[in-house]
Amino acid sequence: MWDVIVRTPVRPLVDAVAGKRIGYGAAFGQLCADPCASFPTADGTTRPFAYRLSGPLGKKVCGLHLKRGYRLAFTMRPAESPEHDSAFAVS
Repeated sequence: MWDVIVRTPVRPLVDAVAGKRIGYGAAFGQLCADPCASFPTADGTTRPFAYRLSGPLGKKVCGLHLKRGYRLAFTMRPAESPEHDSAFAVS
């Protein structure tokens, strides 16, 4: 289990996409379960759930594609409590 923290400045943006069927709820659930998961593809290979950004933020920020051209960026940090794997912030 991962702690998901939606930063206060981002909350209005998340609220604005509510109900637009962009897949945020499913993505949020997968981030809570395992942000490093891979999924099988039709050709027998796997694809990662998320990807690292390139450029100066590449070592710090990950992203994932939502529906309708939306993307979600997030960061990860060490766990604050022993019962959780880690925490990350949607930013």
